Amino acid sequence: MLRLALLFVAFIIYGSLFPFTDWRTPDTELFTFLFAWPHAIERADIVQNVLAYAPLGLFIVLWRKRVRSLAPPVVVALACGGLLSLLMESLQQYEPSRTSSLADLAMNLLGTFAGALLGAALDPGAPSMRRLHGVRDNWIATGTLPDLGLAAIALWFLSQTSPLVPTFDIGQLRQSLAPLWFSLHVPQSVQISATLVYACNVLAIGLEIKQIRLPGRSLFGPFLLLLALTFAAKILVQGRQLSLEALLGAALAVITLALIRSKNLKVNSVVAIVAIAAGFIIGELAPGTVTVAGQPDFNWIPLVGQMAKLSGLESMLEVFWPFFALAFFARGLTAPYRRQAVALLGAVTVGVAVFVLEWLQQDIAGRYGDITQVVLALAAWCVPWMFGYADFAAPRVRERPPARVAPSRH
Repeated sequence: MLRLALLFVAFIIYGSLFPFTDWRTPDTELFTFLFAWPHAIERADIVQNVLAYAPLGLFIVLWRKRVRSLAPPVVVALACGGLLSLLMESLQQYEPSRTSSLADLAMNLLGTFAGALLGAALDPGAPSMRRLHGVRDNWIATGTLPDLGLAAIALWFLSQTSPLVPTFDIGQLRQSLAPLWFSLHVPQSVQISATLVYACNVLAIGLEIKQIRLPGRSLFGPFLLLLALTFAAKILVQGRQLSLEALLGAALAVITLALIRSKNLKVNSVVAIVAIAAGFIIGELAPGTVTVAGQPDFNWIPLVGQMAKLSGLESMLEVFWPFFALAFFARGLTAPYRRQAVALLGAVTVGVAVFVLEWLQQDIAGRYGDITQVVLALAAWCVPWMFGYADFAAPRVRERPPARVAPSRH
């Protein structure tokens, strides 16, 4: 957990100080941003600041819970997140392209606190989580691998619903349904590549659910519910749209999943790996729909495109979750004593493959290569291998109070 926490610290530093140019002495005194609340705050910025620091709070709490310390893990997480955020906001005063804000500091602290509370709540002994853990134990297997599977499913859901800013504006709702309405009236506009990509990804999600469920439990109903919630969120979340390609791809994936009768986890894992790889390759080689003037042939600066737009979180998650899921399935196929070798070989393979696909995009209309995809794919592949605990553990047994013994009358 410490390594994951440090990884997110590096990510936060890079994102906060990007683009690392034109440093100069600030026009105002240091820390003046602490005494001025901004007049307007974008809701999407609030969500992104909270989500950026939430993993840091989560991983610090999970790490400190395994280390003997007098300080409560939540307090340690808040202190670390607060100091890091204060340092980043202060350094941004020296970079004209960035803006220091008390609101950002507050949202970063809120994100750290939310992640820390989640880490504390994940303790099976926490009173607030006993019922939830009881439900989980009745449906989902216990161990590191099922937890990673649930994390992969959550990452996919976030990739479909970010920036998580809901809206009930009629104009926005109409815009969310515009692609679906247009495709229904002009069927030839449906993009086959986008349909196949969505089908491959949803099939992988279904196979993940089959991988982590308890024997004898069918999670097909919850799987359909997850898809329904995802489509509803696409309509209600600001900036997202529901397309006919998504509906057709999901339907194709559901039919394929229903036809897969194999109960062999290894066979299902291989099918999922092929589906994820196929979906990513199809998406990488598909022509783009928009060409930006002055767009580079290949971007060598990580996250430069993602930092410049509010949909950056969405685009990062769309690359991150497939390779996280790929490592999840690969770990399930690998014996413990071979994990280090497979993780290293896989990292080399992933890095080379994604770089080649990005390089080929220079010759595809409306596309351009981006080193960011390589960095995110490598990071996503490495994370699931960092957990050294057992893939599957024995289910937790609920402790029962000792039976009362009637007093003897002798």
